Amino acid sequence: IDHPGVNNVYLSRTGSFIARVYSEIAVLESHHAAMLFEIIKYKRRDIFQGVSREVKAEHKKGIIEAILATDMAKHFDLVKQAEGMLASKTDPATIPKSTIRQWLMHAADISNPILPFHLYRPWALRIVKEFVTQNKMEAQRGLPISMPNLKGHDDLSLAEAQLGFIGFICAPFFKAVGGLFPAEWNGRLEDLNKNIATWTEIKEKEKKKAQEEGGQQG
Repeated sequence: IDHPGVNNVYLSRTGSFIARVYSEIAVLESHHAAMLFEIIKYKRRDIFQGVSREVKAEHKKGIIEAILATDMAKHFDLVKQAEGMLASKTDPATIPKSTIRQWLMHAADISNPILPFHLYRPWALRIVKEFVTQNKMEAQRGLPISMPNLKGHDDLSLAEAQLGFIGFICAPFFKAVGGLFPAEWNGRLEDLNKNIATWTEIKEKEKKKAQEEGGQQG
């Protein structure tokens, strides 16, 4: 809710108002949570109507914890947590609901690669364009470039970016959580593997095309 199109690092480095408000800690995630409760404070939007103050406080705490779990600074902690439970053969029924909520919210936040490709690609393009724009804004301000390897949003750049995102970020998390809940995740993991194959094919095709064009020009 109310995402400005840049990440926490940019907001902190530029000294933005919301970065100062949240002391540069989980800036966007804290802002999203605050905006959510600002929206539902009105009676016609209040999802907590009819529940006790204690129940509302409990659910509010769970919602905030889940939203804060989408902070990418916490990603590798969540991966380590899930991988540890998978390695120790933890009974999924014993995993705290609060932990599962955080996993599910984080999974939703990085879920594009586990969607069918025709749904995934448009979102991948939007996000890559957003990061390319942030790179340009950082360059204009003389700031370190967040993603220096991301030069554009052509098919080759898009494929390389997504293969990196999947391999480094998504696959370890989804495979760990999917290993704990195979019945619920197997279909999504199949889509993930299909998307890896598709991006790899696009990457090789575009590289070959570039080489051929370079040879013709030479």
